[in-house]
Amino acid sequence: MDGRRIIHLGDTTVGADAFAPLGLAGRGVDLALLPYWYLTSPELREAVRREMRPSEILVLHTPAPGYESAFVKSKGGWDAVMREIQAAFPNARAAGLERTSFVLR
Repeated sequence: MDGRRIIHLGDTTVGADAFAPLGLAGRGVDLALLPYWYLTSPELREAVRREMRPSEILVLHTPAPGYESAFVKSKGGWDAVMREIQAAFPNARAAGLERTSFVLR
């Protein structure tokens, strides 16, 4: 898009082995739109690092207050999950419930 490489996984649950055939590892992506569960699984985190190498990450499917999944609750709530994600990926930002916009660096 306008000279930038963007990947959007939607609601997918494909495994880490699905990314290598895309050939992104040598080029990386400028923006990865990823559901939060891709950034909490050790296997998928490694695949994101190795196969996508995103400059920026927008974390999708952030739960609305009071509607956290059992997984998110088991991790101590959404704030704890986001802290875990940002510890692994400092370039990650969460999409809000309202429109989220930012400028790619």
